[in-house]
Amino acid sequence: MQQLLILLQAIHLIMPLILDAFKIAETAFPESGTGQAKLEAARVFISENFNKIEGVTLNLEQLWPQVQTVLNAIAAGKKLLKA
Repeated sequence: MQQLLILLQAIHLIMPLILDAFKIAETAFPESGTGQAKLEAARVFISENFNKIEGVTLNLEQLWPQVQTVLNAIAAGKKLLKA
């Protein structure tokens, strides 16, 4: 349970970074079918800025699966809103 709370806190702390990464990736690759390129662009942006976030006790490698899930959920939500 403690690990889950640490994970949720870390995601909460880096959420602004995740949202910025999503926006940057969407701007860089606006066309559909470029999901892998968007994900890689987001990963690069997040890794370059991750250490600027205070209070995160996990490293990006530990968080990446959850960050990727959040990015995919944002993309799916955006796609639903367009439909």
